[in-house]
Amino acid sequence: MKKFFKSLMLISVCLGLSATVNAKTFRYATTGDILGLDPHANNEGPTNTMKGNIYGRMLHRKADLSLEPDLATKWEKLDANTWRFSLRRGVKFHNGNDFNANKSTRLTITPST
Repeated sequence: MKKFFKSLMLISVCLGLSATVNAKTFRYATTGDILGLDPHANNEGPTNTMKGNIYGRMLHRKADLSLEPDLATKWEKLDANTWRFSLRRGVKFHNGNDFNANKSTRLTITPST
């Protein structure tokens, strides 16, 4: 049994080394330069695409424009001005803090007149 595990480990190591030998250069091209990584600073195609790889959103649009969960697992409209989002568990910010909401979390958007 011990010989079997040693053989299995040797095969795993050989397969892992062969994968690194075949590594290729990855090249990325885009239609323009990104204008910055501040999620609120600009709204431009290549920049938004890059930021989409870095930042999570409450909801995400699929190709057919339907909504799917990202940081929110479900959502419901309570009235004309109020939505309730259930947040995904286990998410951490870059500094290690938990992604959560407390009783005082509230966002108000008032249309301009």
